[in-house]
Formats: sequence, C-alpha cells, structure tokens
Amino acid sequence: MVGQNRVLSFLFLVIWSLVSLTTDGLLNKRYANQDARGRDKATLTTGRAQLANIELEAFLQNPVLGVGVGKGKELRAEEGLEGTASHNEISRLLAEHGSFGILALLILLIAPIDALY
Repeated sequence: MVGQNRVLSFLFLVIWSLVSLTTDGLLNKRYANQDARGRDKATLTTGRAQLANIELEAFLQNPVLGVGVGKGKELRAEEGLEGTASHNEISRLLAEHGSFGILALLILLIAPIDALY
C-alpha cells in the first residue's frame, strides 16, 4: 500500500510538471486563482456564484413551473449578463422548470441506484 502511494505521488508530480511546462505555467496560475498574466482574480468562482444566485432566486419566485424552458438566458440578460451560459445544470433546472426540475433531479439520482439493484 505504501509503495502504491509513492508511485501514485510520483506519477502525479511527473504529470503535473509536464502539463505545467507544456502550458508555460498556466496550470499553476489556474489553481493559484491568477489570470494568464499572473494577476490575482477577484473571485474564485469566475462569476458562477452570481449566476447560481440569479437562478435560485428565479426558482424561489416561480417554484411550481419555473420561469420557462430556455428563459434562463433572458433572465441572465435582464441582470446584465447577456451571452453568459449557466454553468450549473442543477440551478438551471430549478430556475427553468421549477418543481419539475426537482423531479428531474430525483430521477437522475434514483435511476442509477435502481439500476444497481
């Protein structure tokens, strides 16, 4: 077991080093929350938290039917985020489909468990 951990650690370091060299250090900057020039980014979520908050607020305002299929794009545009993708399928499902989104998520969770038994 200890030997396996050492081999895996070594492989991880080798792969990380190769990718870091190949990308001229961009991999390291990505995980240091820096942009390509090495400047610190303002937030770790790159705006995704704001998108999720907008979509969850839409769900809370329209819990039964949601805002409508495909209306999330318009919702984000109203908030000044035109052309921005959701990046979060769970909050998008809730915002656009309401309680039916919850049902869809339950199906996605239960179906693989049911398939095991």
